[in-house]
Amino acid sequence: MSKIDFSCPAETADFLKNPDRGFYSIYRFTVGNPAPGDYDVIITDEKDTLLLFELNLSRYAQEELTDDAVSSVDAIFRYMRGTGFRLIVRFLYDWEGRNLANEPRKIEIILGHMRALADVIRKNSDIIFVTQGLFTGNWGEMHGTRFSRGDHLKKLYSTYRSALGNDVIISVRTPAQWRCAVGFMPSGKPGKLTFRRTDFLPALYNDAMLSTVSDLGTYGESEEEREYELTFQNSLCRIVPNGGEAVGDTPYSAPETAVQILTRMHVSYLNREHDRGTHKKKKNAVVDKPDSIWNGTSYLDYIDEHLGYRYVICGVNAKSSVFSSILTISVTLKNVGFAPIYRETEAQLVISGKDGVKVIPFEGDVRELYGESPDEAAVLRTGINKKELSDGEYTVYFRLFVPSLNTNVLLGNEGNSVYGCEIGRISVG
Repeated sequence: MSKIDFSCPAETADFLKNPDRGFYSIYRFTVGNPAPGDYDVIITDEKDTLLLFELNLSRYAQEELTDDAVSSVDAIFRYMRGTGFRLIVRFLYDWEGRNLANEPRKIEIILGHMRALADVIRKNSDIIFVTQGLFTGNWGEMHGTRFSRGDHLKKLYSTYRSALGNDVIISVRTPAQWRCAVGFMPSGKPGKLTFRRTDFLPALYNDAMLSTVSDLGTYGESEEEREYELTFQNSLCRIVPNGGEAVGDTPYSAPETAVQILTRMHVSYLNREHDRGTHKKKKNAVVDKPDSIWNGTSYLDYIDEHLGYRYVICGVNAKSSVFSSILTISVTLKNVGFAPIYRETEAQLVISGKDGVKVIPFEGDVRELYGESPDEAAVLRTGINKKELSDGEYTVYFRLFVPSLNTNVLLGNEGNSVYGCEIGRISVG
């Protein structure tokens, strides 16, 4: 004889400190400087898990990187490993908006720098979320560069991809650059496009989100062209990340409109400091949805909680048959964030009790919850063989676990623990 009691844990608006999502700060390092004893990484907010790590190579704009230069990059990565941050990595030659005066005059030098740094980047791929750019442009943003032609772009991307392999995500600045880099020119409507994770496609970053109709040159200058590119991103960024900076005080940055755009773009990360005017506008506006747990929350905090993924258990069902010893567990999961999780993630049933801890996998891939709608949900199922349980009391949890990071994903429900969120109890005997 056994008794079962299962229920859905309540949703919460608590902050969830999960990897590969959220606001980020910036740390800058000049390659070739004598390495200080303390790199002085300043954490602007204790909630941040991401850091944009910019490495300036301008001292080597006319020459190959020396062994000492590569060693200094290796050393700063070793330091970053100890900070606990996940890194957004950007190599560049310019912090002044004067890239033509700072970047190499020959593309071969840049290609050589890519190859020279590849081993260090690959060695640290476990702490790197994404890389941004192809070393070129003002502030590393791939504009204001002598290497903007299509053939240059293809050569830069193919060299970087070949050097890094498929262990690291490479991001480019605009959808047009993305299509040029991969040699992909879509026909028809972008909403009809499908992309495969197995193709190891580049991602996107945009340091002018919500600014103008073109996001300051990220797209064309018409609403029609903007709509095309937002739809393109909506399809592409189901499988690769998108992030950057939100700037300006425009109709696009109005709080409710901004949430809609960030959702369509599947944005996982944003600069916490830039721009403060845009963030202040959202800080001063509050969510007005009386039936929502977010009612009264500032829009800035709402965006902070919804960048990237936010998985919520919204239904639990346990079904037993008199003709079988199998107890079937169904968990309905939704993603209320702007984007999916991009790393392979295991949905697990964890049973803790007299027999120790037992982990049973669920069927289904939570990465397919893309964060496009609060109504989007998936039903995950697994089973417990009650004959395998000794007499006693057992607590049952639902857990999301990322093997490559050896960490749990905190759920948007009450009661997060090392085993996940409690969803039921079983009494045997």
